[in-house]
Amino acid sequence: YPGPIDVRSLKRGSPSDLLPLIHFALLGFSRFLHDHLVQKGYDLFAKTDARFLEAVYKLLRNEFEYQPQLRADQFFSDGFVERKVIFTYDMLKLCQLKHIDLKRNVPAKPSARP
Repeated sequence: YPGPIDVRSLKRGSPSDLLPLIHFALLGFSRFLHDHLVQKGYDLFAKTDARFLEAVYKLLRNEFEYQPQLRADQFFSDGFVERKVIFTYDMLKLCQLKHIDLKRNVPAKPSARP
């Protein structure tokens, strides 16, 4: 993740510090994952935070068969720090594993022979 991470805010469970991590994992970390999600019809750009998280939850259920232990309204409320961090970690790990899987299945480019 290229931006600064405020550990104090993370300890408080601040959604404003977790959402950029989620956004980066889905849209900036891997072109393979990004292209896969676009191909599947997921639109994660130009959304309010609530709509973005709603789309992320749908994507996690449909693509990763992951059921978050945290409701979207809890994500945006005070408290639930441990669940927010676990949710974010799980989502980051799922994105990483999907990236590896997608990259592994990309056909090799033919080598140019002189």
